[in-house]
Formats: sequence, structure tokens, C-alpha cells
Amino acid sequence: MLAKLDENYSSSYIVKEEYDELKFKYQKKLNDAILGMKKLLNEEKSSQELIEKAISLHALGIEKQYLKNLFISNEIDENNYRILL
Repeated sequence: MLAKLDENYSSSYIVKEEYDELKFKYQKKLNDAILGMKKLLNEEKSSQELIEKAISLHALGIEKQYLKNLFISNEIDENNYRILL
């Protein structure tokens, strides 16, 4: 978001006041997110366990999308789709 904001400002799509206000807002959100992640990684659960869960959830989402594509292209019937989902 910050890169896009810089790009829009350099292209003169937004004025300096808007740029400063939005940059402050999104920089604060980024800093808060970074602090939140650092806090989360330092909690009692190990960071490796947390990262493994995040990767597993991401992979599950990808698998669901491929399953949906198989169903849409009629390569799998509705009954098997529901079972696998």
C-alpha cells in the first residue's frame, strides 16, 4: 500500500496533504502489524509451529481452489466434490 501511495503521489494523482495523511495512517498500521506479529511469535507457542499452521492453511486454500476448478470443468461429480471438500 505504501509503494502504491508513493507511486500515486509521484504521478501527482494526490496532493501533498493527502499523501502525508495517508502515509502516516498506513505506516502506523504496518508498524502495528509488525509489533503484533513479533508479539505473537514470542508467545508460548513456538514460532515454527505457528508458521507451519499458516503454511498448512494456505495450502488448504489452494487445494480447495483446485477442487473447485475440477468441479466447474466437470472433471468431478457433485457427490465426490462434497466428500473431498
